[in-house]
Formats: sequence, C-alpha cells, structure tokens
Amino acid sequence: MDLLRRGEQASVVRVDLANPSAKRLADLGFVPGAIVQMLRPGRPCIVRLSNSRLGLSDCLQKSVMLRRAGD
Repeated sequence: MDLLRRGEQASVVRVDLANPSAKRLADLGFVPGAIVQMLRPGRPCIVRLSNSRLGLSDCLQKSVMLRRAGD
C-alpha cells in the first residue's frame, strides 16, 4: 500500500492471515479480487473498499498484498 497514491486503485492479491488482526480484514471484504482505492496515504492510511472507508495501521497495511490497476 505504500506505493499507492491518493486516488489510485488496486486489487487485493492476498491477505496474510498469519496476523490475527488481519483476519478481520478478510471479514471486511479484503479478499482476492476486491478493489481498493487509496483516499489518504500514510500511517494510518484511509482506503475505500466497496462503500466503506477504512483506516489501516502500518501493521495491517503490511498484511495486504495489492496489484495496482494497470500493472
């Protein structure tokens, strides 16, 4: 997520479920193929997933692997 700029979109490739907190991300919709839009980069970052805005700590950001749209 560090490489996404404000407004950019990416698709979820995988979520590292070894992190107990990251399991909640899957419950919220961070599943392979889901589209995420970066609203505010940083720590924490704010992303849009479906119709929800979510703040993600540094730890949670590292648990999500994304593929930027067009890559």
